[in-house]
Amino acid sequence: MKIPISLRRLFPRSYIRWDMARVRREKTALQSAKMSREERADRLRQLHYEMEDLSGWQESLDDEALLKRAAKIGIYPDEVDFPRERDPENDGRYHRIGDFGHRVLRSEFYGPLRIAMREREPVYRKERREQVDMIVKIIVAVTGLIGTLIGLFATLRK
Repeated sequence: MKIPISLRRLFPRSYIRWDMARVRREKTALQSAKMSREERADRLRQLHYEMEDLSGWQESLDDEALLKRAAKIGIYPDEVDFPRERDPENDGRYHRIGDFGHRVLRSEFYGPLRIAMREREPVYRKERREQVDMIVKIIVAVTGLIGTLIGLFATLRK
């Protein structure tokens, strides 16, 4: 069954899950397929590389979501302290280039980032709650003012 290209472009996570399931099905089907040992080994190698590519892509999407969530609550990668390693092959301080060209976070960066997010999360929730409370108070005040003006105009017309 062919996977629609629009699924890949519009819903990459769904596409990855769908394609990983396809690769797993093909691997199990290879066990009972009638082919030479070399052909089977060749196909298994291709499927292995496809699965590695999909895993790397999924990891990069998960890392992007994690960084996006961290930025939303006010934590930026440059502000997080973590053990630094010099790696001339990879670009950036907190990410590296995966095997198939995907940008993924360094493994030593996950812990400090999640700790910083855990510390910041309650403060962020409190700030959001205060913002919502302020908006509700403004709406209530404006509604009261409108009601007062309507009442005033109604009494003046009589």
